[in-house]
Amino acid sequence: MIKNLSIFGRTSNYKDSELILLAVPWSATASFGEGAHKGPEIIARASSQMDFFAPGIDDVRDQGICLLAPPDFLKTLNKQTREKALPIIALEEDAPGDFPIKLIQEINQACADMVSWVYEETKKIHKAGKQFGLVGGDHSTSEGAIRYFSEIYQEDFGVLHIDAHADLRKSYQGFRHSHASVMYNIIHHSHSPSMLVQIGVRDYCKEEYFLIKENKKIHTFFDSDIKTALFEGSTWQSLVETIIQLLPEKIYISLDVDGLQPHLFPHTGTPVPGGMDFEQTNYLLKQLIQSQKDIIGFDLVEVAAPTGKTDIWDAQVGARLLFRLGQAILNKSLTK
Repeated sequence: MIKNLSIFGRTSNYKDSELILLAVPWSATASFGEGAHKGPEIIARASSQMDFFAPGIDDVRDQGICLLAPPDFLKTLNKQTREKALPIIALEEDAPGDFPIKLIQEINQACADMVSWVYEETKKIHKAGKQFGLVGGDHSTSEGAIRYFSEIYQEDFGVLHIDAHADLRKSYQGFRHSHASVMYNIIHHSHSPSMLVQIGVRDYCKEEYFLIKENKKIHTFFDSDIKTALFEGSTWQSLVETIIQLLPEKIYISLDVDGLQPHLFPHTGTPVPGGMDFEQTNYLLKQLIQSQKDIIGFDLVEVAAPTGKTDIWDAQVGARLLFRLGQAILNKSLTK
């Protein structure tokens, strides 16, 4: 029997739901702030504290949105791997690059196991004819899902990546499947997307910058360039039109909440000044729907909670973003 959780004030069963949300409570190699593994839990709790009415729009909950309960083994693996990773992260601050190889290998294997589990679960959901969404967890949780869609659609789809970071490091602190390497792994996979379009990037290293400039599959709208264009008279509408024109017909949306302004998600693991506001993000999703792009899947990651807290602002905003993403993939117009 497939276990599921209440989301948006309802508990929908797997069989009758059109959209299946895969909860992945994982943040084993988070490099700064804690708590992203609580993302699915706190979003689910906050999601009932919303109004769902919008004039002229059917309630997408009527199509069935099912949030799958994560298995206990994944929670245990995350906790065990986090305990192993913390000394490595601390060591990186004192002696960069001086990693204990055997321990690094154990951590990388555990992270690879998580990626494989997400891949297999994504495959089950997609083959059942369901729409797919992932609720993280840190951004490393996205890799397995995007890898699956990469193999299914080959180069016939693109990834729309909203993030403060490029996530294009080959590895970070010795970890090959960390939140900082997810897009590097995706773009270098044997079946990579035809295009990676990034929005809001404003924190990146030199190697990532040159990879962006050299790889023709990567199109990055740096946050500084977006803001300069807006300051000098461009409209957000015109910038969104440019972004959408770059995207292929089929797209996967990977939304790291630190791509938005920090006051919206103050507890996310690596907040960075700048970013999009909520209504800019909402407008982008609305225009994607109106463009009739085929959204084949999405993820929402890096919603975090401080230790011991569950009822927080981050979860309230995250729940609303998740609902917007659900509306987008179910092809509903957004008017709010």
